[in-house]
Amino acid sequence: GETTSGNTGDREVCLVFVTGKGKVSAGGKDLGLLGQRMSPFEGKPWSVYVPQGSDWSVTADTELELAVCSAPSLGGGLPVRVIGPDDLGQEVRGKGTNTRYVTNILPEGKPAD
Repeated sequence: GETTSGNTGDREVCLVFVTGKGKVSAGGKDLGLLGQRMSPFEGKPWSVYVPQGSDWSVTADTELELAVCSAPSLGGGLPVRVIGPDDLGQEVRGKGTNTRYVTNILPEGKPAD
């Protein structure tokens, strides 16, 4: 039931649901209940892209671990968007016993400043 919130200011933010579920609002939009995995090893995460100058808040519906990632923004005026697990690709890195799978949440080819 706890809530965390912020304003992106001159940065863009990606809210990544590492574990748990929560109700999200961003940029004046109610995005509903997001998240599904209860462990970071249960598939791909739900995320929300929040552009510069936007308020956001997340209220936990279950125990929730949320990563708040930010970067300087160029002011592109992009919209808030939900990034679902089905929208995410994975890359294979390393070889043999060092093989790992990296999930790209905001790859170069997707809109972000």
